[in-house]
Formats: sequence, C-alpha cells, structure tokens
Amino acid sequence: MKLLHQRFGHLGMYSTQLDVGVKINENGLTSYECAACAASKAKRMTYARVPVRRSKPLATLIVDICALNEDSVDRATMFLFIVDKATRYKWVFLLKRKSEAAFYIKGLLNRLQRRFPDQRVRLLWSDQGGEFLGNEHDEYGKERGIELKMANIYSPQENGIVEKSDGDVLPRLRAMLMATNLPLIL
Repeated sequence: MKLLHQRFGHLGMYSTQLDVGVKINENGLTSYECAACAASKAKRMTYARVPVRRSKPLATLIVDICALNEDSVDRATMFLFIVDKATRYKWVFLLKRKSEAAFYIKGLLNRLQRRFPDQRVRLLWSDQGGEFLGNEHDEYGKERGIELKMANIYSPQENGIVEKSDGDVLPRLRAMLMATNLPLIL
C-alpha cells in the first residue's frame, strides 16, 4: 500500500483504490498512515479564542498597514487600518509611503481626544512593521500616556482583529467597485 500511495503522488487511500481498481479491505485503508502527508498538512497550533471583550471603547487601538494591488487614483500604494478593540470601529487612511502612518495615527488620536474627552487611548497595538518603530512614536506615546506594544514576529494571530478586518473590508471594496462598474484600480 505504501508503494502505491507514493507512486500516485501521495494520493488519498480511497482514490488510490479507485484508480488501481483493487479492493482493499477497510483495515488496510485505515491502518496505513503516511508520515510525509501528515507533516505536510500540519498547521500551527491555534491561539485560544477570547470570547469576552474586556476592553473599554478607545482603550486599545490595533494598527496595521496593508498594500494595495494597484495604485489608487491619488497614487496611494497602501492603506493604514486602525480598529478599536472594544467596539470594532474601523478607520482607513490611504498612504503613499509608510512614513505617513505616524501623521495619520497622531491626527486620529488628537481627534479622538477632542471628541471623547472622557475616553483615553491607553494602548496602541501593532505588528513589527518598521513604520511603528522609532523614537518619534515612543516619545509621542509617553507624552500622552499611551503604551506601544508590538506583536511577536510571524504571529498574525496576535494582531488578529485587524488582520481579519483587512479580509472583511477588501472584498466589500471590490464588490462596491464591481457593482458600480468602476475599474478595480481605483
């Protein structure tokens, strides 16, 4: 069975049986397990789901930058995506360069402080993107009492809320462009 499985390019046992035309008893199908197939299908251990939102509105903002497939009309090549952890409210800013992210983050924080004086951003969470590392962000955060935290490298699960939101917003954007018969490059 092992030889047939390998010669058929690690095809499943049931399909191998159908292709060869040989009847294999049930025990023969379930008793053979290919280590290479199991290893190639292995996934990372998942993070535990947190069912309860324990954050107050605006206490934690999660930030990410995503690249656009095409340049926008105003030549933006990426967008800054900010999500409030508690309410899941989203802000999107088009960027021409990653260095513009600091400008938009500071502007949003200032607007939020003026609009909601009772609420205070306590934590700004992002991935290890170079656009968020630097003295300028650290100093601004310290002045405002905002803690800056970075997710671990190669673990998008830690930045999951904003990563999932990216996947929710982009298909909606494409659908709106298609429904209006506008080109997808806008």
